[in-house]
Amino acid sequence: MGLKFVQRKKIDSKKLLDLYSSVRWSTKRDRMDKGKGISRTYQNSQIVISVWDKDLLIGVIRALTDKNWDGVIFGLVIRPQYQDQGIGTALVQKCIKHYPKIRWYLAAVNPRLDRFYKKLGFKKEKDNWFYKGEK
Repeated sequence: MGLKFVQRKKIDSKKLLDLYSSVRWSTKRDRMDKGKGISRTYQNSQIVISVWDKDLLIGVIRALTDKNWDGVIFGLVIRPQYQDQGIGTALVQKCIKHYPKIRWYLAAVNPRLDRFYKKLGFKKEKDNWFYKGEK
């Protein structure tokens, strides 16, 4: 499998909509505007890393940060047939690597992914997940 990781904010809205639809994250509004709203959220994020299998978008992560204290990961989406192959792990690690000394939070976590984030070093504090950066 020749996967390519790309750091670029502008991703074709139809490809994002297709990826979101594959994990059932798309809404009626997303489908009506052909994914343009989803695309805008990526263009307005500071860190966007996508993964491609030739021209098929198979995964993406986006984040915002103050670059000094805190960062927030707002979404990690992996096409179902590519899950459990280390792609999500690689995306999270590449995201954190931008600012390895800050504290990273997860904006929303599906409880089924608790083990995944624990394995990556995130800790749960009340209802929030965080990754304490290097000192």
